[in-house]
Amino acid sequence: LLALWGTGLLDTPSEERFDRIVRLAASVFGMPIAYVALVDAGRQWFKSQVGLTGPRETPREVSFCGHAILQDDALIVPDAT
Repeated sequence: LLALWGTGLLDTPSEERFDRIVRLAASVFGMPIAYVALVDAGRQWFKSQVGLTGPRETPREVSFCGHAILQDDALIVPDAT
C-alpha cells in the first residue's frame, strides 16, 4: 500500500498513456472490457477503462482484483455475469 500511495496515481484524471494500454489489451485479447485497476486498503479504483460504464471505483471486497491479489495462483472466472 505504501508503494501504491507513493505513486500519486489514486484519484487522478485519466491519462492517454494508460488509455493506450487498456485499448491495446482489449484489442489483443478480443475483450469488450479492459481496465487498469489500483487496489488500496478498501477499494478498487479504475485509472483507465474501456467498455465499462458507471462508477470509477468499487469496494475491495466485491472486486475481482481484490480477490486475485490474495491468491497464490491465477484467479479464473469462467463467467462473470
